Amino acid sequence: MNSSTFPPVHREIAAAVRMCEPTVSWVDTADGARLRVMSFGPDDAPTIVLAHGWACRAEYWLPQIQGLAGEFRVVCYDQRGHGFSTTGDRDIDGDVVGDDLAAVMDTAVASPAIVIGHSMGGISILSWWKRHPEQAKQKSVGAVLANTTLGSIATETKLLPFNNGSELAIRIGRILLGATLPM
Repeated sequence: MNSSTFPPVHREIAAAVRMCEPTVSWVDTADGARLRVMSFGPDDAPTIVLAHGWACRAEYWLPQIQGLAGEFRVVCYDQRGHGFSTTGDRDIDGDVVGDDLAAVMDTAVASPAIVIGHSMGGISILSWWKRHPEQAKQKSVGAVLANTTLGSIATETKLLPFNNGSELAIRIGRILLGATLPM
């Protein structure tokens, strides 16, 4: 990965990522999404998997990566439609991000890991445990869910001040919160 891959505003972040010497790989999902996965630290070290929140990307975790990668293998990925990952053919919802995490775990994680999710990343972890319980038992030893909801973001968000619980407000919330935006 070179700094020309990033917009000018992110060149400093790109340089910091390179200093951590990531291994970059890609996971292709059944519906055509392509997820960027970065691995840091020794391959034989205990593994930590980091799942970022909405409107972020793997580099969100850079301070944690810098602190952990010397002692742990740290795996992070761009959620579908974020960072360098594509959207695929499925609408983004809890089931999809859980299935994406399963694909990442299947491809990039050999031994049981601690999984950490922020916001949407926590939703990914909860969905993964629900939809892929056998894999979750085999591939995780613990989890941290930071600033995470159990769902209903479209109905409970404070991001949309007009959200009064009406069906119209809920539909608008789902459209806006599920929209693909250049980040």
